[in-house]
Amino acid sequence: MLRVAAKLLVGILFAGCHEGAKCPAGMVVDESLGYCVTPDGGADAGTRDAAGPDSCVLVQSYRDSDGDGHGNGAAPISACDVPAGYVESSDDCDDGCATCVPGPIPETCDGRDNDCDGAVDGAVASAACLRMSPSHAMAAACSAGACVVTGCTAGYEDCDGLFANGCEGALGSPAHCTSCGETCAWACDVGGCNDAASIDVGSLHSCVVRADRTLTCWGANATGSLGDGTTTTRSSPVVVPGLSGAFAVASGSMHTCALMTGGTVSCWGSNMFGQLGDGTTMNRTSPVAVPGLSGATAVAAAGFHTCALMPGGSVQCWGSNDHGQLGDGTTTSRSTRVSVTGLTGATALAAGGSHTCALVAGGAVRCWGYNASGQLGDGTTMDRSSPVDVLALGGATSIAVGTAHTCALLGGGGIRCWGNNLNGAVGDGTIVDRSAPTAVLGLTGATAISAGGLHTCALTGAGAPSCWGGNTYGQLGDGGMLDRSLPASVSGLTDAVAISAGGSHTCALVGAGGVRCWGANLQGQLGDGTMMGRLAPVAVLAP
Repeated sequence: MLRVAAKLLVGILFAGCHEGAKCPAGMVVDESLGYCVTPDGGADAGTRDAAGPDSCVLVQSYRDSDGDGHGNGAAPISACDVPAGYVESSDDCDDGCATCVPGPIPETCDGRDNDCDGAVDGAVASAACLRMSPSHAMAAACSAGACVVTGCTAGYEDCDGLFANGCEGALGSPAHCTSCGETCAWACDVGGCNDAASIDVGSLHSCVVRADRTLTCWGANATGSLGDGTTTTRSSPVVVPGLSGAFAVASGSMHTCALMTGGTVSCWGSNMFGQLGDGTTMNRTSPVAVPGLSGATAVAAAGFHTCALMPGGSVQCWGSNDHGQLGDGTTTSRSTRVSVTGLTGATALAAGGSHTCALVAGGAVRCWGYNASGQLGDGTTMDRSSPVDVLALGGATSIAVGTAHTCALLGGGGIRCWGNNLNGAVGDGTIVDRSAPTAVLGLTGATAISAGGLHTCALTGAGAPSCWGGNTYGQLGDGGMLDRSLPASVSGLTDAVAISAGGSHTCALVGAGGVRCWGANLQGQLGDGTMMGRLAPVAVLAP
């Protein structure tokens, strides 16, 4: 009876042993562990024959904590059968790592010895990282158990150290210029940001002087007004090749001029009336210097003529002169420079469709040329081939000349305009032409003005531009197409620092040098890569 009970006990303790099994001689059953042990707690594997036919055979096994089929050789046990969580293999090098087993398995970058060869994250792991390289990563390696980017393709940089997004810094974009965190408002170039420094827009094209004193233009180019050596219209900016040292740009109807280092002037584009000043009437697709001109302090280009402000306050002009806009007392067009008659003490210069004006010492304004709408401001509609005084105007700090109207910014931030007002460009709440200065209503604190084809725009100290006048193409930027005879705010623009009104479009410098444009775009003059007109500002693409 006792023999039967013993057999049942051993069978319960050793699942898998045949009925009647017993511990080998010299060993006892450890009920807490469920296998045979020597009295001192050591393990003895025994042999298959040592205990006789009635004993179960002890098997030495090893703890397999990570379930990879390989056990920890430092902690063997002996049992009749391999218990759950144990294996007979003892070659595991890391029992806490299911992917760490002996043999030719791929080494991964995890800070462990995956193939149990004694090396952690070696060359094979780095090669695995390289195979998984994220966007724009040219080189990768395994370091401290993690994949890291060690090299980026040209023009990119790893800005946050995250392997998952790789080299996310596109160094040629405004978001990341030449180093991480260096944000450019508009354009990047070798060595740093190359944002817009000044802007002037013409009838159908636009140009910007960049921070490095190079020039970029976009829009209509049938006569070469972009200066890129072609006659291809561009809907995004192109750099004017070979031109450096530009300090200001002036855009006419189909030609462009730049004020250069030393006060020289270079021009390009249409030249049918000699507006390039090179002594010919030949169009130029690349810049040509105005011969013999140096020391100029400002340049102004309009419809088909150009003028330069010279030392001492004199002015020289060239190009079309059918209405006396060159100011030399004649109506003869000139392909070379002529001096404006009787003008001294000029401090600023602006040119319009067929008339020109100068700001003179003391804040007075003098104008000459076409006057059918009263744009000369002398109280008449008579053309003048030499300068006449604008009536009752003093304290002006800057002037702006459009196709057939003129405006002056006063010292206190007020604005006076005169001339063509059919679309409300004078800003006095009427559409009646004015031959003498009239106050723009509803606008105070102005800091800059610009006059375009049939519209006018102004900046205030808060950086919010307002425009008024013709709006057929959305050139007022207020989101609509209705003419305004009083100033209306430009939609969504609060950080403008400069503004320029063109034929039927307008552009502004914003922030620290970005560019936004709105209005007509049939020739790509908005620079956003399309030829779609815009009723509110859009960003000009970087060159």
